[in-house]
Amino acid sequence: MYFSQTFQWIDGRDITLSRMKLATMTDYSLLLAHGDTRLLTTLACSGEQEKESFLRLSIDYKENASSYGKIPKGFYQREGRINPHEILLSRLIDRIARPLLPQQFPYSIRLHILLLSCEETALVKVLASLIALTTLLLSPLPFQGPAAIVQLTWKNGKPFIPTSSDDFENDEGQLFMGGKKEDQLLMMEMKGKEIEEQNLLDAIQLGQKTIDKICHIQESLQEKSNTKTWRIPESTEKEEESQEYWIKNLLPSYKTDCLNCFGSSKKERDRLIQSWKNESIKQITDKEEIDSDSISQIINTVVEKATLKQFFDTGKRLDGRTQKDIRPISSQVGFLPKAHGDALFTRGETQVLGSLTLSSHEDRKIKQQIGGVTEEEAFIVHYNFWPFCVGDSRPSRPVSRREIGHSNFIKNSFFYFFPKPAYYNYTMRMVCDVLSCNGSSSMASVCATSLAFWDGGIAIPRLVAGIALGLFVGEMGDKYTILTDILGEEDAFGKMDFKIVGTVIGFTALQLDVKISQGISFKIVKEALRQGYQDYCYVIDKMKETVSQPRTVIKNHASMVKRLPIDVSKIGEVVGRSGASIKKIEYESGASLSIVKSLHQKKMISFVEIISKDKESLIKAEEMVKRCMQKPEIGKIYTGKILAILDKGALVEFLPGKKGFLHKGEVSDTYIKNLADEIHVSQMITVKLTAINPENNHYYLSRKKALNYPIV
Repeated sequence: MYFSQTFQWIDGRDITLSRMKLATMTDYSLLLAHGDTRLLTTLACSGEQEKESFLRLSIDYKENASSYGKIPKGFYQREGRINPHEILLSRLIDRIARPLLPQQFPYSIRLHILLLSCEETALVKVLASLIALTTLLLSPLPFQGPAAIVQLTWKNGKPFIPTSSDDFENDEGQLFMGGKKEDQLLMMEMKGKEIEEQNLLDAIQLGQKTIDKICHIQESLQEKSNTKTWRIPESTEKEEESQEYWIKNLLPSYKTDCLNCFGSSKKERDRLIQSWKNESIKQITDKEEIDSDSISQIINTVVEKATLKQFFDTGKRLDGRTQKDIRPISSQVGFLPKAHGDALFTRGETQVLGSLTLSSHEDRKIKQQIGGVTEEEAFIVHYNFWPFCVGDSRPSRPVSRREIGHSNFIKNSFFYFFPKPAYYNYTMRMVCDVLSCNGSSSMASVCATSLAFWDGGIAIPRLVAGIALGLFVGEMGDKYTILTDILGEEDAFGKMDFKIVGTVIGFTALQLDVKISQGISFKIVKEALRQGYQDYCYVIDKMKETVSQPRTVIKNHASMVKRLPIDVSKIGEVVGRSGASIKKIEYESGASLSIVKSLHQKKMISFVEIISKDKESLIKAEEMVKRCMQKPEIGKIYTGKILAILDKGALVEFLPGKKGFLHKGEVSDTYIKNLADEIHVSQMITVKLTAINPENNHYYLSRKKALNYPIV
């Protein structure tokens, strides 16, 4: 059924969603129009029914360069593989859509979101999530919506809903939250400038009100579309009885063989569980014919039920800890001799090695963002999840979407400590290598990054730490417990993965993923935030035992970098004729100089970049550059060098590239018969600028009016 409906969007403008004759070979398609922005979604499901124990859902956001009036760079000049910013948006939408679809859905689902046209200030992420979730709701899929994603920001400590990308200029944080109406939160992602708890809670409540409004709009569209929902093939009565029988019979053996190993390592637990699994599979297949997927489902159900029952009965977790216990923490810095900063952070069986590299503008990257917007990247994070960290023997593969997502989250944790990349001296690359993992490797990476900054002399104002919280819900749904510092198994069986990062002052990053279709309430979020704050503050105290304050200077084998903003009209004066001035500065100071351009708030800004191995030469070069950029002022005292003795006076260089005439009568307050008896070439003298000829820009100097001033 084709339709088109227009309604008022949160920015007060009209937005239209249309089902028309576009992409007719797909199972469903939808077109969004908002101002000059156009987005198209297409939904396709595979024709073959396959019984799997997981949901085969793929969401891909892709944008055409033509949508923002550009031709792609590169040899082929066409769109290539999916870019990191497209992956991040795809993951954002996936995280709210996945729990709202049946996990045993028998078909492969692929949702494409195509950006066809884009306004310069459009909030593409919000619009893309709107059309994606609306497509899933209106399609024949058994989608448990409506659901929506909203974006919020802070200014002057107050949260509000932005209406264009211009609202993010000089902001204090950004929050994406997704959920269903009536207090059912499914997803959150935040980066902020040490946001206080109450400010964050106010933003969440404001976001929930906006989600409710969008869900009501989606419901009106659902009534109009009148699409029949596909039915999921249900298990037969015999299959259900078989599953119930085996779950009941395997529970006692699992409890006996696997749940009495509190305090053992993950490797030991995995060995015991694998041994039990092999015995259970043999026991099942000896008695009846049953497919491998059903066996896997039975075993996973047994493990989950036993783990949850054990916890709610005894209060003990798999490794023997109670609800709020944090695993043992240790850390050290200076582990890598040639790194510019490094830290080895260990929490329980999770271990991350962070290494920091400092460089100059030549390694800086112009990063493309959503909608063709570009920004300069001065802080780069690469998170590597090596197969060996979980005992896997498979070969290393290309960077995964998960690794890209975790890299972005770690970067967001420090985002507002470097608010103006163009003005930041260094280009920084942080590599987080996960050496061992049993849950919360991204949080360990945040801690390692924070310690590496202080070890490398990058003085972020406070240490940043992170903690991952989980949620266990009772079998009847009548009770719940928020777990601190979750293990990998607790992440798998729990209903929530809540990563909380911040300083002692406030939160700098959050990432919440809920795995149940009804979401979690505001009450649980509030409890988790309070518990998470206390937990990561404990981690910060442990980190301070290793590094109590940042280095005052960077390490000896790292180059010092300083960037000085320069007006375009002054570049010639710093460089000089044929580079004479800049070469002179380099020769006399020992530093290396270059003129660079950086992108800041959609404008290119010029800088003089000074690179030096020691502080003294850096300071000397900086002073010389500042002298080059000085504007001559009448009445000001300068120290100059005599370049030549003339008949009626002398030629003096009082600023780099600036020469003035010193008349014979202005050399001394007494009569001078022979000028050479008083001054000589290359002599340093103090002079006062007395006049400037506006017609030819000639400068006139006086020495006798500056005799009482020292030479500097």
